[in-house]
Amino acid sequence: MASTPVATVMRGVAAYRRASARLDARLRARRVASTPTGAGAGFLVALVVLAGAYFIQRGESWNADSHLFLTASIVDRGALNIDPFMTSQHLTGDVAAYNGHFYSDKAPGLSLLAVPVYALLKLTLLGGQPYAAQYALPAAQQTGFLVRYLLAVVFAAVPTALVAVLLYRFLPRLGVAEKWCAAVALVYALGTFARPFAGEFFSHQLTAALIFSAFVLLYRVRHGEVRVRAAALAGLLAGYAVITEYPAALLVAALGLYALTPRTDGRRAALALAAGALPPLLLGAVYNTLAFGGPLSQGYAHLAGPDQFRQGQTLGFMGITYPHLDALWQTTLGPYRGIFLLSPVLLLAVPGFIWLWRQAGWRAEAALWLGILLVYGLFTISYFAWEGGFSMGPREFLPALPFLVLPIGALLRPDADPRWKTAFVALGALSVVVVELATAAGPLVDPALASPLTDWALPRLLAGRLDNNWGMLFGLPGVSQLLPFCALAALILWRHWRPSGRRATVPASGQPGVMAETRRIL
Repeated sequence: MASTPVATVMRGVAAYRRASARLDARLRARRVASTPTGAGAGFLVALVVLAGAYFIQRGESWNADSHLFLTASIVDRGALNIDPFMTSQHLTGDVAAYNGHFYSDKAPGLSLLAVPVYALLKLTLLGGQPYAAQYALPAAQQTGFLVRYLLAVVFAAVPTALVAVLLYRFLPRLGVAEKWCAAVALVYALGTFARPFAGEFFSHQLTAALIFSAFVLLYRVRHGEVRVRAAALAGLLAGYAVITEYPAALLVAALGLYALTPRTDGRRAALALAAGALPPLLLGAVYNTLAFGGPLSQGYAHLAGPDQFRQGQTLGFMGITYPHLDALWQTTLGPYRGIFLLSPVLLLAVPGFIWLWRQAGWRAEAALWLGILLVYGLFTISYFAWEGGFSMGPREFLPALPFLVLPIGALLRPDADPRWKTAFVALGALSVVVVELATAAGPLVDPALASPLTDWALPRLLAGRLDNNWGMLFGLPGVSQLLPFCALAALILWRHWRPSGRRATVPASGQPGVMAETRRIL
């Protein structure tokens, strides 16, 4: 009997559904084949945290101590002021004063997040004694530096590892093979000036992890990998980044524009982002009101440290004036704080951006990443303290650094010119060696030194004077103190970096998340 029109349509619909199911199955299989493994992410975390934990900072550290004193005051005294650390002697110059009390001048995000971890360390390492009591003990009996060290591992080394893992898991969308993804992630963590700050209880690496996590979530919302409501979580992370480093508001504004631009669901995503950011911003407003008398008042408006900081902060808008040409040179290629001098591999971001801009499917992301770098770069070189004080590289720029690393992945695609891979390997290896040795000499370089590499790191390495590290436990002399770290790092790499015949997916026509024909890599 002849088929009715209705039956014909039903058979067509059924055939379409079967074809769609087969296509979805193939796409899922290819995504699984190209997605980095959990074991690979585990090796990255182990290696990056090991690197961050290998050096143990002792002595004064104004920035780290300012954060820690606020955390300790909250747990030990239930107070926001840090008066016990400023009475008999001023233990930090990173301090604010308001209404007869001393406060940390830093944004509160890091200190607030560290409260439960410090409470645990107080019960274990400090025997329940308040942190301020450490300063009444003879220097040989003080263990407070271990509290600061462990907090640095949790809130600097682990966030650095998180950014590395996110890079590792994001880059396959560009068609990068798994091992090249791991290489880029390791270059970020070990071969850029993110490396020295993975061992410091500063807020920059935590902010970088929050901002980069927010971007990855927004990317997945934009490309239909997760529901629009996930933008609220991105907003929560972004909002907390602002109360951890106030200038991160510039990055959050860029993410907001990125969330708003899609033709479909852009407005919903932007509203969800804003709604998610509201709770941490309210938390920061409450802190500012309790400490400094108003929701928009904050520590940098009430500085009580050295005169040069107080005077600099009065310039322009909170110390931000106009781009300084010497800062532009010295933060890029100059010997003082040049990120490309420390990490020449980052120069590969330039051809990476050129390739990305030519791909219609990646233009929105390329515009976002480039906008973030330009805006935050302009902020950095316009700030009166652009050099970052005691620092390796311009630490104010650290939250934007992952977006300078991302475009490098475009040069490591299977169909890219092999010479780019050669350049990446050579420059990446050089960057890791330079940054690791400079970190070993001591990551917080006196701003009075014109060339930290030649005036600080090289003389100390030649004299065998390394920063306090675990290799000293073995009685090893000089640079040989790095051997235990090198041995453990080699063991981790050997365990996970093996030829596996895994496949990388090349997105068709530069379209993010669009699966195309796979090729065998390495």
